Amino acid sequence: FKKCGKYTIILLVLIFMYVPILILAVYSFTDSPNIGAIHSFSFHNYVTLFTTPELIDMIIGSVALAIGSAVLATILGTTGAIGAFYSKRPFGNADVVTGVSVWVLLVVVFGVSKNTYIPLIIGHTVLSAPFVYLAVVPKLKQMDPSLYEAALDLGATPGYTLIHIIIPQIASGIVSGFVMAVTLSLDDYFVA
Repeated sequence: FKKCGKYTIILLVLIFMYVPILILAVYSFTDSPNIGAIHSFSFHNYVTLFTTPELIDMIIGSVALAIGSAVLATILGTTGAIGAFYSKRPFGNADVVTGVSVWVLLVVVFGVSKNTYIPLIIGHTVLSAPFVYLAVVPKLKQMDPSLYEAALDLGATPGYTLIHIIIPQIASGIVSGFVMAVTLSLDDYFVA
């Protein structure tokens, strides 16, 4: 009975998560302006989406912002995770406070225009980097700690060891952090 109950709960959670997405997908192929009444099958919403210049610019801007900030967040989060892991010092993280502080510093103190992508990229990078950090640290903990030391003992430089030993070991964490950063940036674009 316990096994059946677990599968029932999992099924209910999946239904709760995916039915709204399925409903939106169905309604996206209708000409109805509101959810609730389906008049006929149509690609009108998609034609409007891909032929309206303002919407195309918004999509391109969103994707460019997401990828750019995710690349920067991945670099910062990965280097931060590696540095924190090998320094063995505890670090705290207040990402929202840091993100707002960086935005205020750029816009108010240095006078960077609010109408450019620079504050957005920096804000999204600062907000996404901790998630990359959290994706990379478990991979570092799973890695054999003697690999780094053995490479150094065998004459490898720290840079060579980082690129050829550590990064391949934690690559899956880096990729998952990048994907998470892109997703977070796309999710936060309208908020920004």
